[in-house]
Amino acid sequence: MVSVTALYGREKERRRLVRFLDGPAHGRPELLVVGGQTGIGKSRLLLDTAGRARSRGFAVHQLGDADLYAPAPPRALRAALDTERPLFVIDDARAGAAEALLSLVREQRPASAPPVSVLLALSAGAAVTDRTGFPSWGDARTEQGVTRTCLELEPLGEAAVRELVGGRLGVAPQPALLDVMACANGNPRLIVEFLEGLREEGRIGPDGDLVRLTPGRLPDRVRAAVAGLMRDMSPESVQLLRVGTLLGRTFQLSQAVAMLNTTTAALLPALEETLATGVLRLAEDGVTFEHPLLWRAVYEAIPTGVRSALLEEARRAAARPVLPPYDLVALGRGAGARRERPAPAGGGAGLPGALDTLLTSGYAGSALVLARNALGRPMPEHEAAALRRVLLDLLMVGVGGSEVLRGDTDPAAGPAPDLVEDGSQEALRAASTALARIRWTEGDAAGALRSGAEAAEQPLTPDTTAARAYPRIAHARRLIAVGEVPAARALIGRLLRETSPGDLATFRPAADLALAEAHLRSGELDDADGAARAALAAADPQGLHTLAAWASATLARVALRRADADAAEEHLERLRGFAPHLTPLAAVPVAWLGLLRLAAGGESPAAAQLLRGTHQALPSLGTLHFAEPGAAAWFVRLSRAAGDPAPGQEALRTVERLAAANPGVAGLQAAALHARALFECDPEGLRRAAAEHTDAWGAATAAEDLRALLDARGQADQRVEASSGSRSWLIREHPGRCVLVTSPETPAPAPDAAAGWEGLGETERTIASRVADGLTNRQVSREVQLSPHTVNYYLRRIYGKLGIRSRVELTRLVLAESERQPLP
Repeated sequence: MVSVTALYGREKERRRLVRFLDGPAHGRPELLVVGGQTGIGKSRLLLDTAGRARSRGFAVHQLGDADLYAPAPPRALRAALDTERPLFVIDDARAGAAEALLSLVREQRPASAPPVSVLLALSAGAAVTDRTGFPSWGDARTEQGVTRTCLELEPLGEAAVRELVGGRLGVAPQPALLDVMACANGNPRLIVEFLEGLREEGRIGPDGDLVRLTPGRLPDRVRAAVAGLMRDMSPESVQLLRVGTLLGRTFQLSQAVAMLNTTTAALLPALEETLATGVLRLAEDGVTFEHPLLWRAVYEAIPTGVRSALLEEARRAAARPVLPPYDLVALGRGAGARRERPAPAGGGAGLPGALDTLLTSGYAGSALVLARNALGRPMPEHEAAALRRVLLDLLMVGVGGSEVLRGDTDPAAGPAPDLVEDGSQEALRAASTALARIRWTEGDAAGALRSGAEAAEQPLTPDTTAARAYPRIAHARRLIAVGEVPAARALIGRLLRETSPGDLATFRPAADLALAEAHLRSGELDDADGAARAALAAADPQGLHTLAAWASATLARVALRRADADAAEEHLERLRGFAPHLTPLAAVPVAWLGLLRLAAGGESPAAAQLLRGTHQALPSLGTLHFAEPGAAAWFVRLSRAAGDPAPGQEALRTVERLAAANPGVAGLQAAALHARALFECDPEGLRRAAAEHTDAWGAATAAEDLRALLDARGQADQRVEASSGSRSWLIREHPGRCVLVTSPETPAPAPDAAAGWEGLGETERTIASRVADGLTNRQVSREVQLSPHTVNYYLRRIYGKLGIRSRVELTRLVLAESERQPLP
């Protein structure tokens, strides 16, 4: 285990410890107990505090836990009680250690002696079972003249993790590396072990980024550390962890009991041991692995044959076993999603929180006024568009659909029409519909579906107008977006049966357009085209401009799927003619369709230019990734074609964050897998994405991406194998480039120097020569037109082929070889 040599992110705890050291100066003895999980930094904090205490004149005395339970008090303890301003420091103490020490102090301390202070860090096991008699962790009280306080160390925040990683690397860490570090859930020791393991295996580049993310295997250093931890545990505890890792990061104890064919009572000793070691902890929704990193490490420690058998049992015990993500970045982003606790219902910060509070209470009219007033203030365009959608939902349900669908009502301007009475059934329906929109925009699919269902399931009375059908249309579209197409079709069928014929004149086109989206998801392009054209034909004569815009967008999507650029441009031109406040109700924003059209016409640089300007927010819009599961991979593909990494990286981060926050949405999981596999040139990931996509377009493009990658590798293999007999491999350098290198899965033997030079390729010899000249990796990268990542990779290959470990050895060999024959 490596140590963390500096304190990061502990300013609050340091201030509390300064107050602790001030207590004895005023004649008050103090006891402070520090708790927290293993590796959280208790020992480091004690070391820092002891140093501060010495500088302030304390006589610091380190005691071992065993000293407190010896038959006779240690002589050192008795002597220490006579010193000026004594401070006793005990690390890794057992339960009850504080009381044992205070008893010894009371027995041995002379009446005239100065106040005694005690600083004690509990072991992880003691912290689970013992709070040293305090009413709650973090409270303080005075008892028998001693001020007692407990201080529990929390996981490090994002800023502290960035500082810790940057301090170890010596450079600012890049976003992908920080995403991976989130697997350690803010535990300093795990972060350092993980970081050092990646660095030892050459998986961190000189600029603080990951050289290669796939395969998703953890570093050997981490696997060995966890294997050592499990060796010290009982067989029952190890088996509990093994079955738990296949049930999910959080699982029910009853599921583990069923898999192990035991009883809850018999499982309690194993549960207590895993809680004490800090691998598991109790949560509101079950038993959870404390760190995603440990969850993944336990999973990898299970032999493959045993894992298959356990997984089959897990399928019987749980409806849907949840395995750790294959990719470490996705694993880390899942941890980040869990640590970001959602605001309680009716709460939150800023405008969304205020709207949430009003809508949850049924005050739809007040929410409408607040949202309209907010739109009168400056705000980013994508936020304004999201707010307009909320306003449109309120107006559609609370006022009547015809005016909004025709574009007669501008949601951002003009006097607010009378909304239905707050608290009424109609107002509650409007509030639930708008709440579903807010939660959908924020990436909370489960919350959006709950609110949407509440609005959709309220009965439609005989005097209900057509506008009351809108919640069902909106809910059906969200069901389609999460892949529940049959449920959406059934809901639309109910709407058509329960809405009067007169009202259907307005809402039948909307129902047809929702069905067209269902057809698109299923790859039924002819049916989608027919439904959209029928909707357009019905909407146009009635002047329902919003529905006509929606139909035009759908037809453009169909044309783009068919690779019919002329038809797509025709529909896009019609769509652009509608007023801007109509487009939020379209299935896909006009900006997104315009980008697709540019890329389809071979104008990727122009599309990338728009993404650097007016369309910059598109890759990070969660609603786009819900509507188009293939969007993230498309942005990565565009980045590669245009040589601009930014859109692909932003889209990848967004879709992985959404997937981590919505584990039940299969379409998002496949979208994240597809984008990551394309980003990393990972054929196995692309193969899985093609099979798991719930969207026909996403599945087709994943298959095309796989075919293109395999074709590129096949051509490269023929070229390289003819010269060296080694296997070639494409790896990701950045979204704009994949490069050919020798595969790490087939390392070359380490021959002697004379034979080794013959095995070096032309690029390897050039890099070796430049390194021997004293150039850094970054300087070499500029000369050979490769990134520092790839130079670093080639350099490790050179070391392996030559059987050396350092630049000094390489320089010697280069000089010796240059005497035999000139090098480039």
